[in-house]
Amino acid sequence: MSFFGTENPVGKYINYDNRWDYKIVGVMDELPGRSHFEYDVYLSSNQWGNSWLNNNFYTYFKLHPGSNTQKLHDEINAEIPNLVEPELREIFKL
Repeated sequence: MSFFGTENPVGKYINYDNRWDYKIVGVMDELPGRSHFEYDVYLSSNQWGNSWLNNNFYTYFKLHPGSNTQKLHDEINAEIPNLVEPELREIFKL
């Protein structure tokens, strides 16, 4: 998909949903090989809010070689109730 034809879009803005203007900071070629990434554009998610109940996005971690992935997994899973419970209480007026 091309929004600017052959013109260099870096530094220009594109509007999304008539609500948000995004500055273009880079252009990517199609990813080679197999990937679950399917995209026309990538947008910053700052406007989407900070809800822990929103599962419409992937989150990635770049870890140092030799990192203890099981420890990270366990720590994240232990923290989820502390992050999600206040939102559920607010939504359901508990």
